[in-house]
Amino acid sequence: MTSRRTLFTAKLREKQLKRQGDRLFKAHKFEDALKSYSAAVNMNPTNYKHLMDRAKCYKNLNQWELFVQDWRRALNFKGNMLYVAGILMGAELVQANNSIEEVATYLKAARIVTKREVQRNSNGLFLKLERARKNRWLDLESREINQEKELVDYMNKLIKFDKKIRLGLLKKIKNNLPEDEVKAKRREIQKTSTEKSKQLSKIFEKLKERRKKREIPDYLLCPISFGIFKNPVITPCGITYERKSIVKHLKQGGPFDPVTRTELTEEQLIPNRAIMNAVDSFLAENEWARHE
Repeated sequence: MTSRRTLFTAKLREKQLKRQGDRLFKAHKFEDALKSYSAAVNMNPTNYKHLMDRAKCYKNLNQWELFVQDWRRALNFKGNMLYVAGILMGAELVQANNSIEEVATYLKAARIVTKREVQRNSNGLFLKLERARKNRWLDLESREINQEKELVDYMNKLIKFDKKIRLGLLKKIKNNLPEDEVKAKRREIQKTSTEKSKQLSKIFEKLKERRKKREIPDYLLCPISFGIFKNPVITPCGITYERKSIVKHLKQGGPFDPVTRTELTEEQLIPNRAIMNAVDSFLAENEWARHE
């Protein structure tokens, strides 16, 4: 009887700590909420919900290593359903400079579960990943542009320094040369320096132009949506479309191929793996295209 009462009291205290942590978390008192959730974890270390709650506090306190640690512990207790929820939050790790490749690996595994058990979370899951990828790419491109600017400044300084050295050497020997020759040499030094600066500018202007003229090959674009393929399918006539776009056309426009006007049904659509492989290869070398 005494053991039952003790167990009941412990469970009651555990629930109180959980509720207290929830109130503090809603009030954005994350450090205080962390203490309550930690006390609950200490009372029941195998309760995955307490670990999830504490992980939320770590996330808001930017303590990412502890965030990951608690989620991994929670995953061990609960399995697939929690796995999906964990990955949904875990996608945010990308924005904390964690490995995109690691999170992407989790996402691929989680996608199977989300389709079967938590389909409603699937879109949000991949939107989070895409948003994080875009932020990472924009940051990398910004760094690249800044590095180019720094390199241009450095090269121009070297050109000016070279001009200064050459003019200094000319000054030392000008008394031994005719005045006209000294003036000619000075003009030549100035001209050479100016030409080098212009050549340098042209090189980096070409890089800027190349960035502006980024183009996705037509064969990687859907002829209906004009967007890059994500799930390409091919028709019996050999035309490739984005599945979502062609299915929408078949439902709203009618059972025919919009390009060839021949009869077409959804059952005739076959995944175009060759185009999908081409898209993957193109995106691997042109990260910007993911965000066009």
